[in-house]
Amino acid sequence: LLIYILAIGGTAFLVGSALFFAARTQAPSAQDIRAAKERALSKVVLDSEGNPMISQDSVQSYLLADTAQYRIVYQKAFDAFYIGIGEPPFEKTREEAELAFLGLLETDKRVACGLRVRVTGGPEANPGHAGEYYPLSFCKNKQE
Repeated sequence: LLIYILAIGGTAFLVGSALFFAARTQAPSAQDIRAAKERALSKVVLDSEGNPMISQDSVQSYLLADTAQYRIVYQKAFDAFYIGIGEPPFEKTREEAELAFLGLLETDKRVACGLRVRVTGGPEANPGHAGEYYPLSFCKNKQE
């Protein structure tokens, strides 16, 4: 943290730190969000014949990651990413899936928090809470 002190007539003023702090915590730009989304969508999973795994229905789901532990999908109709946790322990697998999601976006948490993302778990992974939606664990504000 850079702090500048300005002394005028024997009185010191703190200058710059509030501006610096505000610049570091502001919301991501629309351009940053759009670029992150485009990077993720460029990594759609291919089927055995080399075709992108995109559903042909009105939702247009793009399969971006598919492991035994989790699945990451983008649904164009809702402009939203969904991270489905399939294996327990829920929190540990969620953390791994969220890191993989950041890797798909090739960006930082601040930009990821600007996207519409929902995390959910099945009955095996999240007993008693299956089907409930959660924001990314590292986002301070709830996402839509």
